[in-house]
Amino acid sequence: MTTDTPRSIVTYVHRPKRPPRKDAQAAAITGPAIVTAKSKRTLPDMPPEEHKQRGDAADALFRGLVRQATGKR
Repeated sequence: MTTDTPRSIVTYVHRPKRPPRKDAQAAAITGPAIVTAKSKRTLPDMPPEEHKQRGDAADALFRGLVRQATGKR
């Protein structure tokens, strides 16, 4: 028996799923659980006036960089 109507072409491409990711195994901690710093960071001795001057210079530098980046004069 023949028909005059065309049949649709059906294609199927099988794409398998990727395997699940394997999580990394947790490593055992070989040292003490609590770690403390050996020494504190030492700050330079500086008078308050110099500290203020350095802060003002840093602010001015940052404002200049922002001004250049935004194109303002």
